[in-house]
Amino acid sequence: MLLMVGLVLTTNGANIFTISNAQGHPGDEVTVSVALDNSDAVAVAELLIPLDAQLTYVDGSCTLNSARANGHYLSAAKEDAGLRVVIYGFEVNELVGSSGELFSFKLKLKKDPQTYPLSAETVIGNVAGENLTASVVDGSVTILSPELTVITTSTDYGHIPIRSTYSRSITLQNSGNEPLQVSGVEFSAAEFSTEESVFTIEAGATKDVTINYAPTMRGAISETVRFISNAINGTQKAALVADPFSVNELHVGSASGNSDEEVTISLTMNNMEPIVGMQCEFTLPEQLVYVKDSFKASDRASDCVVSSVADGQKLTLMMYSATNSPVSGEDGELATFKVKLNGTSGWYGLYPQNVVLSNVDMENMTSATSGNSVSISSPSMSSESELYMGSSSVTETATAKYSIYNSGSIALTINKVTFLAEGFSIAESSPISVEPWQSTEITVQYTPTVKGEYSAVMNVYTNDPLNRMKVVNVSGNIYEPNSISATGEVSENGYDLKVTLDNYTEIAAVQMDVHWSPELSTSKDLLTLGERMNGFSYVVEPVDDGVYRLIFYSLGGNTIAQGNSEAFTLPFENSANVNFNNTEITIDNIVLSSVDGENVSSQIEFTYNVKAPILGDINGDGEVNVTDVVTLYSYILGNTTGIDENVVDLNGDGEVNVTDIVSLYSIILNSNN
Repeated sequence: MLLMVGLVLTTNGANIFTISNAQGHPGDEVTVSVALDNSDAVAVAELLIPLDAQLTYVDGSCTLNSARANGHYLSAAKEDAGLRVVIYGFEVNELVGSSGELFSFKLKLKKDPQTYPLSAETVIGNVAGENLTASVVDGSVTILSPELTVITTSTDYGHIPIRSTYSRSITLQNSGNEPLQVSGVEFSAAEFSTEESVFTIEAGATKDVTINYAPTMRGAISETVRFISNAINGTQKAALVADPFSVNELHVGSASGNSDEEVTISLTMNNMEPIVGMQCEFTLPEQLVYVKDSFKASDRASDCVVSSVADGQKLTLMMYSATNSPVSGEDGELATFKVKLNGTSGWYGLYPQNVVLSNVDMENMTSATSGNSVSISSPSMSSESELYMGSSSVTETATAKYSIYNSGSIALTINKVTFLAEGFSIAESSPISVEPWQSTEITVQYTPTVKGEYSAVMNVYTNDPLNRMKVVNVSGNIYEPNSISATGEVSENGYDLKVTLDNYTEIAAVQMDVHWSPELSTSKDLLTLGERMNGFSYVVEPVDDGVYRLIFYSLGGNTIAQGNSEAFTLPFENSANVNFNNTEITIDNIVLSSVDGENVSSQIEFTYNVKAPILGDINGDGEVNVTDVVTLYSYILGNTTGIDENVVDLNGDGEVNVTDIVSLYSIILNSNN
């Protein structure tokens, strides 16, 4: 009533209520003492002490300390707001003493282990009815016990293969305030275990417990683990889930080879389930071509029937046991098939798709697959698509070199070379091998029959996957050889130029310009025709200093037949007595006209070097010396041939004898001087 209505007057003083601390285990009853240290004379007091739900007031346990009572009474009652304690006296006497316990009460402890504070709202008064000030020193009640909290309430081992051991951790916490004693760990399935089933967790601490799982059967599971302990909350558990599967894997082996070869691809299987059938598909790269009927079962699958279907780049392989007999063993080769390597150097993937590894119940037990690569080594041909053979005479075989380079990783084989026209061939024998990073040349030959431009297609067949047949356009030009040449000899008056005509074509007219030293001259009257030009008329006219134009024609329609012989001789007079030795006679503006009026000359110009004999140079070495004496003496004796007689008759008497030796000595002596 004092707390509800209050007092009118208030005085100042030091009045302190002190609530004691208490602790105990769940279910215990503990005593809480409330002391009052007062400097004022206190006659009445009222306290409201809030209580947590874990603390229950023991009815009738609240008692007044009789040592401080002076006709006072105590009333205690549990309310929603807490425990209300009122100390009063009908005679309104002062409490005895100024310190010590005023009253005490008991609380029954529930099970939630923690410390609960005890505080109070107070009203006190003196005998005069005045309200006195007071303060409270809080106390507490602690419930003592370990409490187990499973932090990891569920552990998932995931999709895992059987026949292996997997470990996961479950975190436990002692959320109580006394040591937690775990005395056992129990599992609902024998595949689970732990290496530590008895341990202690201190108050407030955590511990990771390793749970091992060793599945032996496939199929999803949901199990539990139970932790037995002295925890106030008893046995706790956690969920254990997993999806174990049996390992049944199909793997593709690697292979390597040269282009155009066949290689074997191995399919291996490691399996935990009894497998009675297999099916898979491949999308083959264009460079890998399935070899028909090459799919074969290994010894592991000797009871299996095999079949293969190749549809474009899709390859389907199937095998099964008609008697449902499982494949033997648990690891090793299951089957093989072959592919032909039809590509350039590189790595080409083989990856199985839609794989089925079937058990006796027709379930697909495939757990994993892996592909691999096939390595191809190949040549690589580098060459031009055009070959121009130039201009060649119709009388000769035209030839040209065609270069081929191999930039691949294995030898390039040129199996054969063919032409889509007559008259063509190569000089080399087939096959021709070209090592990596090397080149070769083949000699292309053409035997012409007529003049004019020609073309043909040359096909070069190789083992290069990209150039199985290299198409080369061959072209050239064939002409009929018609040319002139010249010789000459020193004459009494100068030099006689002898011109030879070598013609394949029948010639109707000839024209040319002759260039030589302006000091030497000629004329029409000096020119003489060879026999093959009988019936021809001719003109010899100077057109510039040292230049004479010669024209030969026949008014009667005569022609120069095919042949090679002297056409005419054109003497030059050396009236100025110049030295023309080692000079050049150039013949240009050459026109050899056919009966059709076409210039069929094979040459534009011709240069002839004039070599006049040196008097006394008997052996022809370009010098006159003693060795020439020996050669001359040998000539006189008739032992030497091939001597230019113009330099042998040294004294010019028309005979070669000892007197010429004397003349030679004179020449030598003069040259020395």
